[in-house]
Amino acid sequence: MGLSEGLHIAIIGSRGIPSGYSGYEEFVEQLGVRLAERGHRVRVYCRRGLFRQRPQRYRGMDLVYLPSVDTKNLSTLTHSAACALHAMIRRPDIALFVNVATAPFSRLVRLAGVKTVLNVDGMEWLRPKWSRLGRRYFRFCARIAGSCADRVVTDAVAMREIYLREFSTDSEVIAYGADLAYPRDPEKVRRLGLEPGRYFFTACRLVPDNNVDLMVRAFCATSVQMRY
Repeated sequence: MGLSEGLHIAIIGSRGIPSGYSGYEEFVEQLGVRLAERGHRVRVYCRRGLFRQRPQRYRGMDLVYLPSVDTKNLSTLTHSAACALHAMIRRPDIALFVNVATAPFSRLVRLAGVKTVLNVDGMEWLRPKWSRLGRRYFRFCARIAGSCADRVVTDAVAMREIYLREFSTDSEVIAYGADLAYPRDPEKVRRLGLEPGRYFFTACRLVPDNNVDLMVRAFCATSVQMRY
């Protein structure tokens, strides 16, 4: 497919859209919408068991529903395997894999002649919610990521440095975007004992790689006259 006609882009590794669970799904939806608006054909793979309603199109994107073994440790792997097989048959121009756990599947699709990009996200191998075997698998995937996909993407300079230092893998840093929101009623902020524009706010999951403790310590070490 020529560039003038747009690219056929498949997105693999999320639960699917519409987003309703985590940042991955929100990222996939926001990225997919913008790619579709630019004239690309976007196919998003969704986990069939998570969606009662299964529209074939959503906000300009094609949706494909494939099965998975819906357990904590197997859902991503089994669904990604099904998606990889489907992509190897349909052969998009580019396959974007999200979640470092999908690294081995990106390699399979790459071997089929499809350009692949792997967005690795955070340090899943440190998250206590996973079993010891699960954490080992995540670290294994992080170690081989550079040899699996054509391009590896990290979402922050710090993550790029971690992959360089621990796995000798370079990556493109593409930070997540956000909608700009401006408060329309400053009194809501004042009722919390804050002054508009005079406080810091962090919204995230309390997991190790979000480094909330580092942010708090860094703030406490400054002399800035603001609230956190």
